[in-house]
This record gives sequence, C-alpha cells and structure tokens, in this order.
Amino acid sequence: MKLVPVGNEEKSVDILFALLAERTPGESISHQQMPLLENHRKFVMSNPYQVWYLIQVKDDYVGTCYITKAREVGISIFQAHRRKGYATQALRDMMVLRPGKFYANINPSNEKSQQLFKGLGYKLLQVTYILDAERKTWQEQMADAEAAE
Repeated sequence: MKLVPVGNEEKSVDILFALLAERTPGESISHQQMPLLENHRKFVMSNPYQVWYLIQVKDDYVGTCYITKAREVGISIFQAHRRKGYATQALRDMMVLRPGKFYANINPSNEKSQQLFKGLGYKLLQVTYILDAERKTWQEQMADAEAAE
C-alpha cells in the first residue's frame, strides 16, 4: 500500500467523486447531499488540505486520507475495500509523514470510524452540536425543541 498525493489531474477528481458518492449520511459530517461534479472539481483543485492522498494498493485506488490545515484527519475507503486494514495503515503512514497533534471529527452514528480512531490511540475530546438556523425561523425551532421535550 502507498499514499499517492492528490493532484490536479482529472483522474484524482474522478476517484474522489466516486468515493464521495458511496458515502452515506451516517458516515459524513461535511456532506449532507452529493455536490455537483463541477463543484467537487473546484474543491479538489483549490488544494483545501495541508496534505491529501489517494490510497493505492497494487494498481487499485482503495480510498483517500487527508490532514486539514487545522490538523483534522479524514479517511474514506471504498466499500469493496473496507475491513482490510487499509484505513489503519494509511492513517499511521500519514501521521508518520506529518507528525504532530491530530484531531478527528466523526459522525456520532459512525461507530466503525470511532473504533478505528480509538484503536489508533485517539481520545474523546468534545461533543459538538449544530443548529441550521437558516432553514427555520427561531419560533419554529423553539416549537420543535419544546415538542421534543
């Protein structure tokens, strides 16, 4: 297995887009819906991360991993290649290449990802909540909150 830097070529965009298309809402924090290919291409070309790699095994790309400029770590593996140790090895390799303090933001329903990071020595730091105030008025949000109690 090797880590191949994500480049500005169309091949990287296509691999990353296919990987993104496989993710479920329970696996993601950043994407609640699939972006358009053109928006995804602009994102990839913008060089958004400190480092970003495709994970290659033989002639096959099995996933991706990255470190944000805030030292947040992300990993995604194609479904056909999960549970084979690639995520663990890729994260270890990437952290050796870029030593320091790392953070991982994980969807609370993604128990497998939580287990992965715990197995690598990560510790629970915080619980974060989000309120999407743009979609409902404050009065509607308060009514929803009271109804939930």
